[in-house]
Amino acid sequence: MHITPKRLAALLIGGTALVVPVLIADSASAATAPTQTAVFEATQPSGGGGNWDHHYTVQVATDGTFSGVNHITGTDAGQTVGVDETVTGQFTDKNNDGVTEVSLTAVRGSGFYTFQWSVTDAPMDGKVDSMTDGTVTYATAVDWHGGPLPITFTPQSGYTPGTQKGTHGEFVSGATHAGVKGKDLAAIAKDVTLVGPYDPAKVNH
Repeated sequence: MHITPKRLAALLIGGTALVVPVLIADSASAATAPTQTAVFEATQPSGGGGNWDHHYTVQVATDGTFSGVNHITGTDAGQTVGVDETVTGQFTDKNNDGVTEVSLTAVRGSGFYTFQWSVTDAPMDGKVDSMTDGTVTYATAVDWHGGPLPITFTPQSGYTPGTQKGTHGEFVSGATHAGVKGKDLAAIAKDVTLVGPYDPAKVNH
């Protein structure tokens, strides 16, 4: 059975799974060519004991979109199992709190328990092989009725986000480079209506 990047299928994590909606961009809408290599980890509890440990290596474009691979190891029926996936997704920081979020879809060609699964806006603040550190997000999939599937993600390393044009981040970055400091810079950072290139005339004094 051929699995396309837009297809959703059942997700197994520790013998249970959950259904969630996912949006995947067409290849024609991919923003820019990959420019940086990033690595990160994820953890899910395994019904066979211990955790499923995910090891991602991805190529990241300047807007945070990425594609790459994931290798999962864990215990199933008393045996150590390895599962390979291809992944596409994006790094963001939508609430500007300094914690990167990841949205991704993984396609598992082997069909081991599932062919495809996804997460949306998962904070990357966890630790390797731990379900007790960081924010727990719930993975989603179609046609599964086993229940929720928790997952945590570690911070990524290797990708440095660029400041996108026309955003609040661009305004704050411009103010910093202009020498604004202290309370004045903090006030600018709090005012999310300030977007685009830094313009001191737009700042309320």
